[in-house]
Order: sequence, then structure tokens, then C-alpha cells
Amino acid sequence: MHLRLGGATARLRLRRALVPPRSRPAPAAMSSSSSRPADPAGVGVPEGHQLVTEGQVTMVYPRDENSVFYNPVQVQNRDLSVLMIGVHARMRAERRWSRAKRKELRKEMLRAQRDEVGEDELKNEGKEQRKARAARFERDLTDAVNEAREGVDFDGMTAESAGTDDGMTIFEALAASGLRSLRYWKEVPGVRAIVVNDLDPVAVEMCRENVVRNGLEGALAGQQRQDGGPPVPEAEDGDASDVMKRRNPKQRPPGLHLQVGDATHEMYVSRLPPNVPLDQMNATQRDHQRPQFDVVDIDPYGSAAPFMDAAVQSVASGGLLAVTCTDMAALGGSHPETCYGRYAGFPVTRSGYLQELALRILLYHVSVTAGRYGRTVRPVLSVGMAFYCRVFVEVHDDKAGVNDLSLRHGHLFQSAWCPSFHVTPVATNEYAAARDGGTLPGDGGKGRPSNTYRNGRSPRDEPVCGETGAPYRMAGPLWTGP
Repeated sequence: MHLRLGGATARLRLRRALVPPRSRPAPAAMSSSSSRPADPAGVGVPEGHQLVTEGQVTMVYPRDENSVFYNPVQVQNRDLSVLMIGVHARMRAERRWSRAKRKELRKEMLRAQRDEVGEDELKNEGKEQRKARAARFERDLTDAVNEAREGVDFDGMTAESAGTDDGMTIFEALAASGLRSLRYWKEVPGVRAIVVNDLDPVAVEMCRENVVRNGLEGALAGQQRQDGGPPVPEAEDGDASDVMKRRNPKQRPPGLHLQVGDATHEMYVSRLPPNVPLDQMNATQRDHQRPQFDVVDIDPYGSAAPFMDAAVQSVASGGLLAVTCTDMAALGGSHPETCYGRYAGFPVTRSGYLQELALRILLYHVSVTAGRYGRTVRPVLSVGMAFYCRVFVEVHDDKAGVNDLSLRHGHLFQSAWCPSFHVTPVATNEYAAARDGGTLPGDGGKGRPSNTYRNGRSPRDEPVCGETGAPYRMAGPLWTGP
């Protein structure tokens, strides 16, 4: 989904469409001399500071904008992030339940099938009979899972997961004052741990003070470290097996982890899939690697390109990567040479679709970076607002899907004299096109389309614009998928 939003009306319509009324956070507001928000901790506001309430969090910021400051322009960004991570949390809980239920029902139905038909008859079936039976079995299994899904309280399941190992772990790479992380902790259900990271010790100290102001000091996990590492849990007594369990990267302590550290370093050492058993880890993995995150949020001042390689590796398969880029001058075409240097994509200057093209160049960059590691991305929501882009993508381990990446990348050909433009894919594949379009023959015999990847062609095989005869201006590569 790609949106171009502007103003409060669009924000309210989006929130009403996607958030159930009972789960909506409190409206955002900034303090002013005429209406000062309540101070939940009753601590008072230091001189030279301002009190700001946004969502369910109240923060204190210095009025000096040369230090860590409150950015009201990004309220929409933060509201949208709270919304999308909440939606992802529920979808994640539903997927996990579906996988477990499907596995359980598969065993039951296979046992019932063997008892009903008999082992000998199943072994003597022909190839076509076996394929037909397998297809019927999968349909019946899907129906059984869907029937069992009715009445399941996934909202409650999501909220309860926060207190278990199934809860989400979020990494905010560039947290500044920690406003976004504190809102995630208070407003997003199912969050088990949040690593609140920033390179500036002053920002992290401000975040700690605001944690106390919001009554969340009990949620702080362990002790704050200054080397970019995770907080250290309290020392415990126990035998060697207990010590090994505590060293297991899967056992990241729950709570808010405040740390001063390099975001890229933290992501590079958090690339261990969460399902790797401790006894299968080598010494490097056990001692120096930490588990991947369920959500990674990258919101820098400027381009997110320097963080992308580490970010796509530090998200668990099926997890959510949220990326903001505020360099719209580059992505939008005012400085196309800068855009190409950062994202390997060239925009069209002064186009009528500036923000969508910027989003698609950014998605191209994210997808091709993930593809290097056998991973694919699925855009969930992409938004162009004012001077920045914000994309939410799911990242999946999918080496087979990487082969189709060239089918989802393309080039834009814009007529130099009129609004006409064409988008052509980098490559074509008849088999993939039939598969995705639902027209693939099911017999597996002759007549099936070719599974060969072929070079894409120029628009309609025309060297010039068919409307005016003008030459084309080429842009891209860019993401052409949904």
C-alpha cells in the first residue's frame, strides 16, 4: 500500500480505518503556555524546559533546540509507527497460532487418514491418485484451521505474549530522547523488550529521566552500559547449565534496555536467528552474537542508506523493518546524483509523481540489499509525507523468492514533452507471470510456459514517445511490485 498523506484529516481517516476504537491511543498534544499537560510523576518542569504529552507519554525537553529537542513535525510519523507495529503484533500472533494449529491438526488428520484408508492402500496408490489425495488433504487442513480460528481472541493473545518468550523485541536504532520507544512500550500490545539505542549519552540520560517521569522505572532491564552492548542482568547463582542458559542469546531480558552505542554495530551483532538451539551454536555465535529483533526501526536525520545492510540482517524472518528517509531533496529529484550515490536509483526531476517515485526507489534499495542475504521484502505500508518517506516492510528468509527479484524491479521511461510514461521490468519470466496471475496449467505436461528469465524490453519497443515523438528520460531502477 502506497499513500501520500497531508494534514490532520488524512491522518484521522487512516487511524479510524485501521485502529479499533477501543485500542486507539490518546491524541497527541504539545504543551503551550495556555494549556500545560499534566505531569504524571508530579516532578515539576525544570527551568528552561518544556513539558510535552504525546499519545500516552509525557516528556520533558530543553527549549534549546541545539540539544535533544522535540520535533512536532514527526508526530504523524510516530502515530503511524505505533499503529503499524500494533497491527504487526496482532498479525504475528495470528501467524504463530496458525502454524502451531496447522502442525497439530496435520498430525491428527494424517493419523485418521491412515486408520481410515490403511497403510497398504496408501502405499499402492498411483502417482495421480497420490497427488489428488494430497491436494484434498491440504484443502481439508486449511478448512480445519480456518474453522478453529473462529472465536480465538488474538487481541488478548497478543497482549498476553508480552510476559512470555513469545513477546516482541523492538530495536530503535536512533532513539534520541526515547519518545518513540516509550510510546511503543505503553501503547503497543505484546512487546517484551525494547532496546533504546543512541550514540549521544545526553540523549540516553534524558530518556532515563523520562522513563522515571512516566513511572516506568520498574521496566528498566538490568544496568545501563556505555559500550553499545545489552544491559547486564543481575548476577545469579546456579550450576553450569544455568550459566549457559543465561548466555543463550535467545534469553534477552525483558524490559526497556537503555544503551549508548553505535546502531550499526548493535545490528551487526544481532544477526542470530532466534530458533537456533544453544547446542548447535558455535563459540562465536554463543559468545558474540545476539538474537535478531522482531521489529527494527530506523529513523535517522537524513538518509537511512548507511544503516540498511545491517538492518536487513538484524530482523527476524517475518519481522518488520520500519525505515524513514528525510532526504527528499535527493529521492525527489532535486539532487539526482546524490540519490544515485545513496540508493543506486536515479529519479526524474520535477515529476508529477515525486513522492511515489521516491518510495519506489527506497523500496528498491531495501529489497536489493536484503536479496544479498537470501531475503525478500514485502511492503506493508509506504507513505510519502512532506519532506520524508516512511516504509514498513516485512523481511523473510526466501532464497527462492530472491530469484524473482528482477521481476519486481524495473525502469521508468518518462516522455520529455508530455505526462506519458512507461514502466518496464528488468526481466520477464512467462512461468512466474502465469503463476502469479493464476493461469498456470495444473497438469505439469506440455504447454507449460517457459521458466527462463529474459531481459526486459524498452516501452512497447518504441525508441520515442508514441504520443508526441519526444525522447524518453529514463529513471530507476525502482521497485515495481505492490
